[in-house]
Amino acid sequence: MIPERMLYVRIAVPRSKVQPVLSHLHEKGIMEIEVAEGEAPELHSQLVKTRKRIATLVNASRPRPADRKEAMRSILLPEPIVPKGSPFTTPDRVLEQGARVADDLDWAIAAHSRLKELRSKRRELDEELDAIKPVLGAPVRLSEVGERRGYSLAFIRPGETVPEEAVWTSDDGAVSLIAVRDRKALAGFDRLEFPTAPALPSDRAMELAKEIESAKEEIGRLKEELSALQPDHGRFLALREQLAMAAKQVAAVGTLSEGRYTYEITGWAAARDADRLERSVRRASKGLAHVDLSEREDAPTYIRNPGWARPFEGIVSLYGTPSRNEVDPTVLTAMTFILIFGIMLGDLGYGLIILGLSIYGYRVIGRSSPAMKGASILGIELGASTAIVGFLTGSFFGDLHSAVFGRDQLYHLEIGGIVLPIDLIENVTGLIVLSILIGAIMLYVSVILGGINDLRSGKRKDFVLKRVSWIVLLPAGILLITIFLFEASYPPAVETAALFMTLAMICLILVDVAFFFLFEVTGMLGDALSFIRIMALGLATMLLAMALNSFALTMGGMLPIGLSAIVITILLIGGHLGNLALQALGAGVHSLRLQFVEFYKRFYEGEGRQFEPFHAQRLYTKVEFEEGNK
Repeated sequence: MIPERMLYVRIAVPRSKVQPVLSHLHEKGIMEIEVAEGEAPELHSQLVKTRKRIATLVNASRPRPADRKEAMRSILLPEPIVPKGSPFTTPDRVLEQGARVADDLDWAIAAHSRLKELRSKRRELDEELDAIKPVLGAPVRLSEVGERRGYSLAFIRPGETVPEEAVWTSDDGAVSLIAVRDRKALAGFDRLEFPTAPALPSDRAMELAKEIESAKEEIGRLKEELSALQPDHGRFLALREQLAMAAKQVAAVGTLSEGRYTYEITGWAAARDADRLERSVRRASKGLAHVDLSEREDAPTYIRNPGWARPFEGIVSLYGTPSRNEVDPTVLTAMTFILIFGIMLGDLGYGLIILGLSIYGYRVIGRSSPAMKGASILGIELGASTAIVGFLTGSFFGDLHSAVFGRDQLYHLEIGGIVLPIDLIENVTGLIVLSILIGAIMLYVSVILGGINDLRSGKRKDFVLKRVSWIVLLPAGILLITIFLFEASYPPAVETAALFMTLAMICLILVDVAFFFLFEVTGMLGDALSFIRIMALGLATMLLAMALNSFALTMGGMLPIGLSAIVITILLIGGHLGNLALQALGAGVHSLRLQFVEFYKRFYEGEGRQFEPFHAQRLYTKVEFEEGNK
């Protein structure tokens, strides 16, 4: 939760060793490099140009599904990505390899470019043919349509009646050819526009059909030739990625401060990575580079979160990046978001649907999509939370077990005097109390985190007046409330301490906010009460699901038995999928609102700058360092 301690890095490296050092830093991904003004070397443009040629080979060799069934299978069951191992090498050697492959397959690059041209041409021909089909019987050349001396010819859609100016009308009456003296008269008609040609529409249609057939034959021939490249598709993907990474490494040279004999690489690295950084630079430069480390106040923020919480880093970033003196709220956001979302959606059936789809996304689609894999982790967590709450409350697609199968309860358990499932409708008060309790705990934690931030930033006065006062006041005040309103009894020393601490903390708050004390109290109370929305959405999910079950059974009961089962099934599936989508959206939005509006505002400013390491984002390749290059 505390951002990493960062060090400012200055590396002086001989000109001959700058590229190996940058390549090692890029693969290790442990340093952020400062960007300065400069031009990339000529090698960069060569790498970019070669990468474009290899990208053409990637598209040309892409496997094409034979039919719709195979296409659907490739989407639902994609092949896993297996990174291609390659030894660590320099950008110039990567360029040499890429150029050699592109030159050997120059015919395929030309064929693919020709294929794109033919497909574009065929679309144009198809569009022209479709445009003139309604006027195939017209007795006028297409080139004669338009403005002429003394009159104008135009194809129109006549509407309900054919105009008097019509000289020809199609058999179905959908299109007419009209001739008018005043071209302004055409403004009142729906005109047809298409390319002109010195031929009758029927003759032009025959020409177009021949051209389309010729294009189709050539497209088929080119596709057959390029199909021989499909086994090499993975190799082209890996080579394209290698060229992209090499271009990024070379481009970085243009951003460095340059001396007569050396380059200076500057940036940031985490203190815990300092030893790795020095070793990597020393080995890459053969001991000729010098690394200097120091601390500065303008350091970026580098955060390391456990794997289960990383999907929530994107949610936190919507609000802002923590500064180097702020507590990172990602873990707490993950814990509270998962809990609140689960209570709001709270249905075993809905949770199992989310969980099942997320596991499928993680295990199957995630094999070829890192983005889907990350999203699936979030879905697994939210689905599991929803399913657990649904199990505890006995909600399975609402009251489907009761409405359809006639069971009063989904199950019955008694653990330690607690009877499960818990009936939410009969325990609304308890759900309200739980919602407010969650809010009170989150607000109390937010005040504590605000105090930690104040101490880390050296704001000792704010720590005492704004944080300690509320940290002590809240439990002491709640203790007094239980004494006066609920007649609770505590030892005299405890009651006296609670009264004294309450009065003392109120005095501290008054010193800070003076007559705005009432607004501070009502604001805190209002934020706590805002968490009642957890109860509201939790009940809404269940009640709407129950209403859907009742509606489906009622509608099905009005129909014959054979048709009734089909209608009930369709209504239940469609209704619950719609309710799942609607309530999941509501749970997500309101969970997010409680984080941003109620939780964050007392401790989190999010005005930091994210640490962005110079890192090779590899998907299709992995670098295998030799022992001396590690």
